[in-house]
Amino acid sequence: MTPLPFERYLNEVTARAALLETLLAGAAPQTPLPTCPGWTLTELSVHVRGNLATLGGAAAGNPAREVPPRLTDCAEDFAAALRAAGPDAQTESWGLKQPARYWARRAAHDLTVHHADAALALGAPLEVAPDLAADGLDELLEMFAGEDLPGLRGLAGRSLHLHATDAGNAEWLIDFTGPSPTGSGGFTWRHAHQKATTAVRAPMTALLLLAYRRYPADSEDIQILGETAVLDTWLDHIALT
Repeated sequence: MTPLPFERYLNEVTARAALLETLLAGAAPQTPLPTCPGWTLTELSVHVRGNLATLGGAAAGNPAREVPPRLTDCAEDFAAALRAAGPDAQTESWGLKQPARYWARRAAHDLTVHHADAALALGAPLEVAPDLAADGLDELLEMFAGEDLPGLRGLAGRSLHLHATDAGNAEWLIDFTGPSPTGSGGFTWRHAHQKATTAVRAPMTALLLLAYRRYPADSEDIQILGETAVLDTWLDHIALT
């Protein structure tokens, strides 16, 4: 799969921000988030607005810009700044320099996952387009694949197959590369239908939220075949807030 178009990511950011803002407006600010221990809806809003303002400010050449109080304003400012810069403009945030298209993708998926945090806390419905959810899982795998992850070295020789039950040919095969000369571990991945040590079958959105540790592996719509410890160990080492 190839990443989605630049404009699609920007549209997802503004649309998702509007959905999240509506959800937050009807809820108690101090509602705790079970998927982000120690956070409430207030901390979630501050985090998301701060991220968007930081990225938008960097793209606009004004990294110290003030954070708007409304989430939708932050999202609109972010999208406008990245559109003006263009998808190939090099933008540096948090010590990482990447083209604007990278940050558009990162923001779209970050906002989707944090919308899920709020929706799960409030028992609200959540809809994520299957192609966006699949791209989100691709992005997460790209961030960690090839990294030295010592905690995975015990999985040498094992593999993990993820299969979306509602998204056509959306499948991922994760191979654990085992110990390197320095004693570290890690994994590689590709889109493939192949037998693995452990297989996980679930709807696409559930797979994405499972990978982000937002959705429990024992949920009714998730089926795990084989060694569950392989899945648990992998998830423990790719966690993002």
